[in-house]
Amino acid sequence: MRRQVTNGLGASVAMLALSIAGVCAADDAQTAAGAPSSLAPVQVNPRREDTRAKLEHIMREVDGPRVTVTKKSSVSITDQQPAVADDDLRALFIRTPGVLVSGQSGLADIRLSYRGLGTPQVLQDGLPLLDDRIGAPRLDVLTPAQDLAQVQLVRGGASLIYGPGLGASINLVSRRPRLKAPLSVSSEQVGGSNGLYSTYNTVEGSDGRYEFRASLAFATRDGVQANSRASLGDGDVYVGWRPATGQLWFMDLQGRERDAGAPGGLGLAQYNQDRTVASTPHDYDWASRYAVTFGSDLDMAQGWRVESRLQLGYLDVSERRADGSGKAGLSDTVFRSVGLDIRARHSFGRGNALTFGVTADHDQSPLRQWTGASLISEPDDRSGAALDVRRLRQSDHVAVFTETVFRLPRQIHVVPSFRFEQEQVRVRTTDGSGAVTGDTAATRQAPLLGIGVGNDFGRANETYFSVTQGYRPLQFLDIAPAQAALQPGALANPERSLSWEAGVHGTPLRGFFYDASLFWIEVRDRIETLPSPTSPLDVVNLNTGQTRHRGFEGEVSYDWLAGAPGGRRLVSFANVSLLDASFVRSALPGLTGRTPAYAPHVLLKAGLTWRQIDAFSATITVQHIGSRYVQDNNLPLNLPTLAVPAMLPAVDLLDLSADRRLSPHVRLLGGVSNLTDRRYYLFADQTGLRPEQGRTVYLGLAFSL
Repeated sequence: MRRQVTNGLGASVAMLALSIAGVCAADDAQTAAGAPSSLAPVQVNPRREDTRAKLEHIMREVDGPRVTVTKKSSVSITDQQPAVADDDLRALFIRTPGVLVSGQSGLADIRLSYRGLGTPQVLQDGLPLLDDRIGAPRLDVLTPAQDLAQVQLVRGGASLIYGPGLGASINLVSRRPRLKAPLSVSSEQVGGSNGLYSTYNTVEGSDGRYEFRASLAFATRDGVQANSRASLGDGDVYVGWRPATGQLWFMDLQGRERDAGAPGGLGLAQYNQDRTVASTPHDYDWASRYAVTFGSDLDMAQGWRVESRLQLGYLDVSERRADGSGKAGLSDTVFRSVGLDIRARHSFGRGNALTFGVTADHDQSPLRQWTGASLISEPDDRSGAALDVRRLRQSDHVAVFTETVFRLPRQIHVVPSFRFEQEQVRVRTTDGSGAVTGDTAATRQAPLLGIGVGNDFGRANETYFSVTQGYRPLQFLDIAPAQAALQPGALANPERSLSWEAGVHGTPLRGFFYDASLFWIEVRDRIETLPSPTSPLDVVNLNTGQTRHRGFEGEVSYDWLAGAPGGRRLVSFANVSLLDASFVRSALPGLTGRTPAYAPHVLLKAGLTWRQIDAFSATITVQHIGSRYVQDNNLPLNLPTLAVPAMLPAVDLLDLSADRRLSPHVRLLGGVSNLTDRRYYLFADQTGLRPEQGRTVYLGLAFSL
């Protein structure tokens, strides 16, 4: 019998129950969840402020010890739209420009891309969520949408704030209790199409000195194909202590488990005939992630602020794949990580700020593979299977960085930046008998520079311009390819990028926000794998590729009822990304001049939200995803038994969602995804096309005390 998600959450549930019992004995606490910092105006410059209107769309100019002024950023506040059910990533990122959600629902398949640069770095509260941010930057487990207060997107200079990355960083901001409000308990129960059931439950509060929030979630749902049922369990316990004004010490314990069938893809002919069949009916995936974070935010005398984070993480990712002989192969990867992040800010003069810090990560992620297992084997059931490969993998990463905001006359600000990174990766491979078949290590350094310039003009308008460097670190597969041996001396260097972005944004009218920019990104020294000229069984990795990504990105939002009494808002919003990406240089035949995979020329998102605070909210959204190539060479994906077209067609998607307060303690939730019932696919891999959901409906109730 398949391992159930709920069984693995026993420890998290027990801790949740103990924490609830403890907090119930406390004094007054708080109800409403929100961002870790409220949207109240924050003084950054004696001549102007980060206003509430501005902070509903972009990040603070100096966000604690992080500098975002002169960089392009976007903020999506989850409370400004109806509740997201079923971990619908399309709904979660609908207001985030340029982010392409190209996989299925986040319960089973998480695929994000940006500007044709692949998966952006994804973080939660500034700490990485990727499996191994250096050696294996995959995203296997994501936080439930109900646990999030904001989705932040930083372009270009994100590599100077958060570290390795060619393009952007997505930072998911957790909900935290507000200060001094009564204890609250809430529960959401949602059901819907395709066997959807979702429950999300919280208890939280604060008495001014102590704050607490705990959540427990579970969701299950069938996909389009057979063998696509997925389950997700999540537990989170946060405890904070504020011994004095401007001081916070906290602990956050997270436990997440996900299991899902892996139905495989389909050829175009199979898809047109019956999109519900599974090409791999016995394949299955499991993932479990546990992490504990200890942190402090301290405001000190003379304009100093220090933020510190220490995170210990554990992630287990297992797969079962049928081999066509009536048996299956098993793989198991365990990620054990320790991460340290310390940042400081010193405010001085008339709105100037110096920031600096250090981050360090140590990850061990051994990979094991077996053959000859049963087609119904669980991850820990390897009876009859033979161990074929063991890879001992390790990555170490350390970075020091600094950025300074200088405020000059005439409302001009200049931000020079510097970051120095060092990474070390190692892979030691043994066969089933324990004999060493490979041992490779690499150490690389990457100094990164950036400069930003901007000025404020008119009424709440601001220009921004930045030039920043980035890089993609060497990964495990770069130094030890899975399917071939890397010829000695053929180890490449990290890929490097240079990003230019210039734009203007502002809130010149009440209820109106706009942001428009042009960008140009050069990715140089792209790693390309070619056959060895001396050995047909070996390959060489060379820095012979170069791509160019340029275009326009714009965003606009207007509240048609701005200033109206009663807290009603009617907000229309739209964002568009126009992208021209191509290979400028490549040693691979026929690649020069081609368009990188999953780089649509157009990505448009728009919607209309009508809501009244504490009464109702309704949103209708539309998304146009332009056509995109499956492979970098822009050729059809011709597999042995099926054919996949070179280009996936454009698609338009329409979604509705709403919630209505029926009483002070009860809300009605509902929505329809893919209202027009489009039959479409957004992604293809080596197994074929991956069908997406047709029209789905959900309905539920939310209770609060």
